[in-house]
Amino acid sequence: MKVEDTYKVPESGFLFTSRKNAKNDHVHYHAVYSHIKKQAPLFLQHLRDNNKNWQQEYAKLRPHSGRATLITELMGEGLSTAMSMKFARHAPGSVKVHLRYGQLTLKDVKRAVDEIDIPNKPSNWSKLPTKKLKAARADIDRELKKRGQ
Repeated sequence: MKVEDTYKVPESGFLFTSRKNAKNDHVHYHAVYSHIKKQAPLFLQHLRDNNKNWQQEYAKLRPHSGRATLITELMGEGLSTAMSMKFARHAPGSVKVHLRYGQLTLKDVKRAVDEIDIPNKPSNWSKLPTKKLKAARADIDRELKKRGQ
């Protein structure tokens, strides 16, 4: 395989189209998962053979890994849990499962704290009075409890 043999993402339509005259226009996700899982070790071997730099964690990636990334991005952008669950096609009763997909970072938490509505909020949290800090912490705790963490 050469670098020029990389997959070109279509600008419209399905990412993985089915064969000609197939019943569906797209390949079922189980088939896509199976194919990617089978090809991933070959791709890593290709990188090794061509002395390409890659991080060891790439070997752990699976097709399902993108799902966690997307859910984390949706959460980080402030999309409600109900909406991100609907987008990810998680059942309404599987909130805990859904929240495990989200891997918010300290940067996400800092942004959420910075957006807390406190009148005359200082730019430096270390100068915030203890009473307001405790109120902000209570807001964060309530939000985390809502998210099931």
